[in-house]
Amino acid sequence: MKDAVHKPALARAGRPARLSEQARHTAQEFDGVDSLSVLTVLAMYRAFAVLDRHQSREIAQTGLNTTQWNVLTVLHRMNGPVSMGELGQRLAVRPTNLSGIINVLVGRGLVRRLPSASDRRSLEASLTADGEQFIRQLLPDHYRQIEQLMGQIPDRERQSLVRSLARLVGVIETADGHTAPH
Repeated sequence: MKDAVHKPALARAGRPARLSEQARHTAQEFDGVDSLSVLTVLAMYRAFAVLDRHQSREIAQTGLNTTQWNVLTVLHRMNGPVSMGELGQRLAVRPTNLSGIINVLVGRGLVRRLPSASDRRSLEASLTADGEQFIRQLLPDHYRQIEQLMGQIPDRERQSLVRSLARLVGVIETADGHTAPH
């Protein structure tokens, strides 16, 4: 009984605690399911959740949420107006959700909406001068924190991870029947 006290809650409830055990359990429960495929997805979800939680704490200090922050960084990198469609694709955000996010950023004076130069029925977004100044002040520390985290992983592993994730995006987009800009 003493050992049971030290086991994670999931294991005590009769469910596997480790991702590898969860994947193995799933493959046993659903005959024909590849445990490595399940493990890969579980590991990515776990890594994303941990990274998102870490980034959220940092970004919360700016008064923004991570999606708002990501909009600002994409607009900064694009260096000019971006159509709402392209912005939504780059952020993997639905247009209806993007509209609300942009409304908040417009309200804070960080982003402006303007009619598209090529299609007056469409809207584009760009940083205001205040938005550009805001993001430029914060990006150096943000990138230093990213570098501090990622620097603990050897370059070869990071490069391999980037290639693997890009390939996964391609596989998923092909399965979904579309592609998005990278």
